[in-house]
Amino acid sequence: MSDKTWKPIETITAGESVYGIGGINKVIGVQKTHLGNRRALWTFNDRSIFFSGEHLFWVKKKGTEFFGVVDMTQHIREKDVELFPQFKGLTINRDVICIDRSVQFATIDGWKLDEPIIAREYGSCTPLYELVLEGSHTMIANGYVTGGNAHDDDFDYDSVHWNGLKG
Repeated sequence: MSDKTWKPIETITAGESVYGIGGINKVIGVQKTHLGNRRALWTFNDRSIFFSGEHLFWVKKKGTEFFGVVDMTQHIREKDVELFPQFKGLTINRDVICIDRSVQFATIDGWKLDEPIIAREYGSCTPLYELVLEGSHTMIANGYVTGGNAHDDDFDYDSVHWNGLKG
């Protein structure tokens, strides 16, 4: 949260604020869905965070910072859902890469080399949440920099050079 406390995503509501790449971002909405039969839930070996394949992470590959997803097909499918039509989404070819092997993930401490794995113990009824945010449309989730309905209409992601919250 913007006051540097932690709160489960399912308890966050519109009007609250979270910390992200560009500082404090206001929550303007919460999207809730279910894992369903066409998605997989992902995690890392240390089980530090669980996420769906279309969920955006701030990553670094060959010195360049991007948004990345592990399932580009699902990301494109989800991008077409107009729950918040004022947001046009990210430019796929330029701003989002497919995480198909180990990459550097932005964390509160800097960068962490990791590779997503499927968390097979979750079923189709598992709830999924995504915050819709103003500002940089990013938030810190379980120590990782993630997207919150990110789009490139009003934030210059090319200007980001993440070094963690201390850097």
